[in-house]
Parts: sequence; structure tokens; C-alpha cells
Amino acid sequence: MKLRITGFVLVLLVLIITEINAQSEIYFPSRFTRAIRMGSAYTGVAEGPEAMFYNTAGLAYNDYYSFLFSSGYGNAFIAEDMNVYDYALVLPVPGEIGTIGFSSVSLNYQYTFYSNFYSLSSRMYSLHYARKITDNLGLGISGNYYHTKVNNRFNLIGTEQTSTYTANSFDVGVSALLRINENLIEENDRFQMGIQLINILNNKIKWDTDAENKPSRIFRYGFSYLYNLNFNDLKIFKLLFAFDLAANGYDYSFIYLSPNFGIELTVIDVFHLSYGRENQDALKNYGSFLYPVNRIGIGVDLVLNKIIKFSEDAVLKIDYSSSNWEKITEDDPEIFFGDGENNKIGRGTFSVSLNVKI
Repeated sequence: MKLRITGFVLVLLVLIITEINAQSEIYFPSRFTRAIRMGSAYTGVAEGPEAMFYNTAGLAYNDYYSFLFSSGYGNAFIAEDMNVYDYALVLPVPGEIGTIGFSSVSLNYQYTFYSNFYSLSSRMYSLHYARKITDNLGLGISGNYYHTKVNNRFNLIGTEQTSTYTANSFDVGVSALLRINENLIEENDRFQMGIQLINILNNKIKWDTDAENKPSRIFRYGFSYLYNLNFNDLKIFKLLFAFDLAANGYDYSFIYLSPNFGIELTVIDVFHLSYGRENQDALKNYGSFLYPVNRIGIGVDLVLNKIIKFSEDAVLKIDYSSSNWEKITEDDPEIFFGDGENNKIGRGTFSVSLNVKI
């Protein structure tokens, strides 16, 4: 009975949210390495601290205190100099109260075009909370604060001019994750379905020049299936299949749809190999030269108390992802800003996380 109720609630949420709309940007940003190497098909996976960016509700099933650091960006939009650093912290609250998370994602880049200089620094700080409503359904909510700073230096009729602009915004995101462990192919298999909507408050981005940008949203829907193959209680390997559909647009109108999928093979709960692919179908005659993109990646889970003297149940996770964009090359002028002499595509992303169960 509980399973039927939770399934009905999730389906109802899908129907409501798809009527609201989604976020509009030229592309869908991808963060955190494990999710990137899965082709950003992570809404229905929602495991570990990576869940904060794709589906906060997944934190409700997280039993570990976790800290994650990730370097790299799942997009080819690169200027002459770019730095991307992301952090995440997960804190399960005792007593089945729920799970709290903190995350910070950043994007910094600069370029020079002839004698003109441009730089951008963007930060998003988020507070997350998730809780299991039933054994099969978790809900999540996130508060996100954005801060962006832009610096310009240019020559105008022989005179150097400088300008600085800043913008701030705040929004709220909601998410849900349905987990099913019964009546599947194998006893330990798992099916999950998740949704996330960012910016339900419809807040505008306000610049210190009194200018305002139209609010935007991202809606994600995804599902995953984890298949376990065991032999005499020995965990040989797992196969994780995932599919996501991200939509963005505004004014109740979709502009882009991004169907993504990923597959991950796990061997003896230690080694991970994955392939993912991100696509983007442009609607209403908008162009998209950044997609499709293929991702391949590896991961290693090191159980520390089996390697060194460590009293607690702790796992050190290391992930690496490499990306290949089919439509662009290092010399493609469309995707780069600036003079182009030092331009490069940041194909690799790396992350490391420590997970401790107390």
C-alpha cells in the first residue's frame, strides 16, 4: 500500500512540475566528476554528495558523513584561463531527522580580445535538506545563493576604460526520489526514479546597475536500474543504467531538451568503468554547437579500514572523467572567446571524496 501511495505522489509531482516550465540557458552545466562520467544522467541515481546538484532528495538515503572536492567542468565553453572548483559536505542528522548538505560551485575565467580584457567570477552557495517520507520515498529542498562579478578593461578612442558589475540572486529547488527494491530481476537489484526543479520562486537576477535578467529554471527527470550479479554471496559486479531528461525554457515554454544516458560497471565494489552521452535537442530554431558529447570515466573506492588502521567505516572515492565533443575541435573559433592563442578545451575532470560512517 505504501509503495502505491509513494508512486502516486511522485507521478503527481511530475505532472505538476512539467506544467510549470524549466530553466533557460544555452547549455546544461554539469558538475561533479562521477555524475559527469555518467553523462550527467544522475537525477535517478542520486548517490553520495553528488546528489546535491542533480537531486537533493538522494541525500535522504545517505548514511555517511561525506566531503567532496571536484575540479573541472563538464562543458567545453573555455576561454584562455579557467578555474572550476566545487565542494560538498553531507551531514546525516541522528534520530531519523534527515540529512543536511552544504555545497559550493564556482566558475572563473578570463580572456583578452586584442587590447580588451574580460573576466568573470561566479559562485553558487547552497544549503540542502532531505528526508525519507517512507522507506521508498525521499524528498529534498535546496536554497541557492548566486553571486557573479564581471570585470572589463578596454580602450575607447585611445583612452583605457574599466568597469565592474556584480549580480546576486536567490532561489529554491525541490526534488523527490522514489526507490523500489522489490519484485525485480535479482534480489539485491534497485530501481529509482527522481525529479528536480530549480528556481521555484521565479526570482530575478539583479545587477548593481539596476538591470534585471529574466528568471530561469531547470527541470530534470531521470530513472536508474542497478543490476547485481552475485556468486555464492561474492559480489562480482554491478551494472548501473541511467537515463535523464533535462528541460529548460521560460515563460512556460521549452527551449531545450537534453536526453542523457549513462552506464557504469562496478567490479568487486572497488573499480568503476563508465560511459555516458549527453545530447541536446534545440527547439524554436535555437542552435547548439556544444552537443553531443561523449564521456568516459573511471572510479576507485578504497575501504580505508582494510588498508590502514582506521577505526570507522570509511571509504575514499576517486573519480576521473574525460570528454569528447563531436562537433568542436581545439581550433574551433565558435566556442572560444579572446584571441585564441592560449585557448584549450578542458576535457578532464577529477574529484575525490571521503565518506565516513559513524
